[in-house]
Amino acid sequence: MKLVITSDLHQRIAKWDDLVPVVETERPRFVLIAGDLLPKHTFKQQTAFFTEMRRWFHDLKQFGPVTVLTYFGNDDAHVLEPLLDELQA
Repeated sequence: MKLVITSDLHQRIAKWDDLVPVVETERPRFVLIAGDLLPKHTFKQQTAFFTEMRRWFHDLKQFGPVTVLTYFGNDDAHVLEPLLDELQA
């Protein structure tokens, strides 16, 4: 079983884009994004970023049975956790 772990992606598109080919190459069973997924900016920007994350989650899952696990960090608005749960479903 393989596991890919990363954190502190924030809104850095290049970091999110780099994760997709790693999953394609390594074909892990799990991907753990351990905190600080969202932009450091405003609550509105953090909420809007879920649209982008939906695309990456979809891209990650195209490479086989992979479970994406996430955890909000200190820069993420924890009141948005229901949106994250919805996204993961």
